Amino acid sequence: MKKVILAELNKLPNQTNYILFAILATIVIGLGIITFSTIPKELNQQAAVRSIVFLINPIELFVAIFLILNVGQEFKNGTLRKNIIDGYTRHEFYIGKIILLLLAATFSFLFYLLSFILISIPYGLLETTLSLLTTQLLGIRFISIIYKALFVVSLSFLLKRTTLVFVFYFLWEVMEQIINGIYLLAITAYEINSSFSLADFLPLSSFKAISEYNNPITLINVIVTSTYIIIMLFIPYFTFQKSNIKP
Repeated sequence: MKKVILAELNKLPNQTNYILFAILATIVIGLGIITFSTIPKELNQQAAVRSIVFLINPIELFVAIFLILNVGQEFKNGTLRKNIIDGYTRHEFYIGKIILLLLAATFSFLFYLLSFILISIPYGLLETTLSLLTTQLLGIRFISIIYKALFVVSLSFLLKRTTLVFVFYFLWEVMEQIINGIYLLAITAYEINSSFSLADFLPLSSFKAISEYNNPITLINVIVTSTYIIIMLFIPYFTFQKSNIKP
């Protein structure tokens, strides 16, 4: 395991990752300053929570782009084949990417959290901000980053082409919204009175119900999301074990 972790860490220092981090830092700090400068001194809880949730969006996007580029390049530039030749098993390679996912999500989340806290100081909102950063809120946002990162990594192993993964990732949420919209229009048009929600059974929409702060979590949300996590972990793993590695 130590060998796998060190190998992943050794791949990180490169120009693309430096640029990504610089962009992330600029966006998070810029949005943080804008957000806190527009919130009144009497910071209310609802506004603060919206700000915290809003500022996590660039983190999720950064982690997604970072993983698409770093996992995708392994298939593109022959690094994967070289690793296999050098004695890596496919299992170790896959586990390495899951470790990379966890490292990227943890680092990005801690950077976001630290930036959010530090930016609140000049505006005199540190104490209020710390009181709002509850374990529940932070836990939900951290899991949200990991869930979307896992979605990206699974796509990277299944599609193996960086461009395809980018297109599929950015279009998927739009597709879910269109599907949900058509479903809602249909039940409205036919005046169907049903508690069934199609969104509860779609990958990103099902998790969104869990990740919404103070939103009641149903058993079906937990079951569907857990099922998708298992699918995103194991289907790419088993297909990768059987796939051909091109030179």
